[in-house]
Amino acid sequence: MEISNQISEGLKLLAATSKIDDDIFRCLLEASLAALSNPDKLSETWVSQFADIDGKAAYAALLTVILEATRHDTDPTSLSSLLEEKKLEFETRIEKILKLFGIVKPKLQSGNLEYKSGPQYLINLVTEVPGVGEKKMQFACTLEEMQDLVGKLREASKLIERAANV
Repeated sequence: MEISNQISEGLKLLAATSKIDDDIFRCLLEASLAALSNPDKLSETWVSQFADIDGKAAYAALLTVILEATRHDTDPTSLSSLLEEKKLEFETRIEKILKLFGIVKPKLQSGNLEYKSGPQYLINLVTEVPGVGEKKMQFACTLEEMQDLVGKLREASKLIERAANV
């Protein structure tokens, strides 16, 4: 997983205890947890509590790293290595970020897997199996999957017609 220089700089701010003390760091983690647990609240007032540019940059970097690590299905060990590589050398801070990551990663992944835009089609198929009887199948598909299915059924129908004419 690669991150931009701007995000790297934000992570370095998380390591700078002179700029981000333990209280601010705890607030950053709480704000990140709230924003990542409920994306609708991402644009609310959480960012305004970090009045200075450093706090906002650190907050953005933290959110970005967690989202990217989730998107790439990064394991905690790899994320820990990335954070150490970006000079976030305080074990307690890394552990707290990894704890946050462990909490939000499953929520983010399942939330993304369950969301599909556009129409959904529920298909019920009844097939006849020789010697067994009817077999019922049910599945859901998107518009693109439905179009693909219809195309394959047309191809199969043409092949059966050709085989019958031989």
